[in-house]
Amino acid sequence: RAEFNLPANEVKLMTYDKDTYFNNLSRTFKLQEYINLRFADTEFTRATPNNREVYGVRLLQEYYSTTYGDIGYLFLLVDLSNGKPLIHVRAWQPDEVDLDKLMGMKDLRL
Repeated sequence: RAEFNLPANEVKLMTYDKDTYFNNLSRTFKLQEYINLRFADTEFTRATPNNREVYGVRLLQEYYSTTYGDIGYLFLLVDLSNGKPLIHVRAWQPDEVDLDKLMGMKDLRL
């Protein structure tokens, strides 16, 4: 379980089980005529030097759909230890955030 090293006023924690997350995603896809996603500036960080199975992944995400668009940074904490990728943390921040304040492994206690 990961905990955040961030001030409480900077974090909005939302927890979904897998079924709820995919139902919400499915509803979003059904309501849009199109969704265009572009990813750039991908950065991978190993959780610890000895742990080759847990990674932080940060990337720039450009999202445009029929009714909405934004640009921001996506951070994922991905665990590869059980044969299937498991995302423990998914965080999004708008691109107006200073680069040194972007979510990363430094902001988690594992």
